[in-house]
Amino acid sequence: MTDIKRLGCCTLCDEPVFEVIAAHTEGPYDGHPRELGPAMEKRTMLSFNLKSGRRIVLTFCSECADGLGRDKFDEIWQKCIASNQYEIDATAIKLTPKQTQAHEQGMAQMRADSIERMTNAKR
Repeated sequence: MTDIKRLGCCTLCDEPVFEVIAAHTEGPYDGHPRELGPAMEKRTMLSFNLKSGRRIVLTFCSECADGLGRDKFDEIWQKCIASNQYEIDATAIKLTPKQTQAHEQGMAQMRADSIERMTNAKR
């Protein structure tokens, strides 16, 4: 399992839940999926309410979704935060000072937030 979410993969275990057509071959996302095909049968979309009132939808494999409980919420949210920070760091060289400031404010808000509850599942 990685510390960041991988495109087209289960949020917890990183197993692909979409057909991976192509992967990145260089740069900060080397080895990560770059182009996705159709969803696999084992894909499950779960909705979560955050304490801030926002709602997020994350992708899981059916095995992780079936056993998902409140005890994993912090781990999931920390992975979401790490993913956003990784993306900012990977693209920072291309950002203007105004964009950098906006990203820093967004990250501060994200770090202050947390998952409150799971609201529904879409299989």
